[in-house]
Amino acid sequence: MIIAYASPLSDQAWRFASPPSDERGAMRLTAPLVLLLLAAWGWGAPSAAEEVAELEMRGLAFVASRANTNEFILESDRVVYLPKTQMAELERVRVRFADQDGELSFQMVCDRGELNLETTDFYAEGNVRARTADGIEISTPHARYERATRRVSGTSPVRISRPNGTITGDGFEYDMDAHRLRVLGTSRMVHGQ
Repeated sequence: MIIAYASPLSDQAWRFASPPSDERGAMRLTAPLVLLLLAAWGWGAPSAAEEVAELEMRGLAFVASRANTNEFILESDRVVYLPKTQMAELERVRVRFADQDGELSFQMVCDRGELNLETTDFYAEGNVRARTADGIEISTPHARYERATRRVSGTSPVRISRPNGTITGDGFEYDMDAHRLRVLGTSRMVHGQ
């Protein structure tokens, strides 16, 4: 299930699959957001979504969940929804991913991104910075999340900072559920940096 909100989510919303609400308990959804939801789920009149070339929104959050557990929460300062391709172009993006137990596994921020609303795969680009649950920091120009495999990977040069040193490599892969990070290609480790 995918839920989208017109305002940023609170930290408390991360732990629950139910929608966050304001002080009066009313969900704050906008009319364009409802159109986005209907198009993303394939409900409603397809002709209405096809008539819109693109739809721009500000301050949007997407919540993808399975079995009453939030799988990931994606927040973006600006979203351009393209109904014909079922893609959302994103700016200033923050994503939090959970493992199969619903615990925070991985966080990522980037300048720009693309969200495929059919597969819920996510592509991040521009100053991509991530952090694993155990504090390992990752910096790379590009990364991709594939929902089917629940992995984040990148094939661009990567810098991985750990308490005992820094590793550089040609790419990386992180498994959300196993909490396993793998450096791809030629790697180099510098101790104590």
